[in-house]
Amino acid sequence: MPSRRAVLAASLLPGCASLHQPQVTSCALDPGGLPAWVVAISWHSDVALPMEALQGPVLGALAARLPDAHTVMFGFGKRSFITSPEPSLGEWLRGPLPGPAALQVTPLRAPPGQAVPGRDISALPMAPATRARLAAFIADAFAGQAPIPIRVDALPHLLFFEARETYTLENNCNAWTARALASAGLPFSPTGVTWPDAVMRQARALERACGLAPHHHALLGPSPRGDARERLP
Repeated sequence: MPSRRAVLAASLLPGCASLHQPQVTSCALDPGGLPAWVVAISWHSDVALPMEALQGPVLGALAARLPDAHTVMFGFGKRSFITSPEPSLGEWLRGPLPGPAALQVTPLRAPPGQAVPGRDISALPMAPATRARLAAFIADAFAGQAPIPIRVDALPHLLFFEARETYTLENNCNAWTARALASAGLPFSPTGVTWPDAVMRQARALERACGLAPHHHALLGPSPRGDARERLP
């Protein structure tokens, strides 16, 4: 049974598919490179980076907080909504309205395919320069150069940070994921993206252009804050 949060999101977000997805005619990936991942969890999507990609003042400081992590997932959302353990009915109703945003950071002990099984996951092998651009976009999404968590959940281990941007229906969690990947120079577009399937369709098109075998997982399961076996305690 879907969570109440997923039901609310389904009722409030407009269910429009992206009509502006780029045509992928060539491979923009490096089949021999180390991957980053796109992870769809219920109505939400994250971008995941291996720990070695977390460099520089912002992501390096974050990595120091997570010494046991193998991979770190990054997601975007409305701050008052995603940081609340159980949003009130009023917050649910205000959910689609613009407001301050937060980044949800989820450390994993293993790659996403092992750590969050049963999700729709795309592993995108990237050249070092491509992955560095993606990491730079994520680092710039944090408010400030020395981010301090505004909330920490122990189980599952989640950290929330103030985001630089504002949440809107056009700049929702899944559009943000598409923007992050586009910033790396990959053929993704955030235009019209509301649901994670619009992001995953673009990832599948890129996989096909590169001759990569897709990793299909059911787009089922709990909300983005549900338990996962390989998340850090």
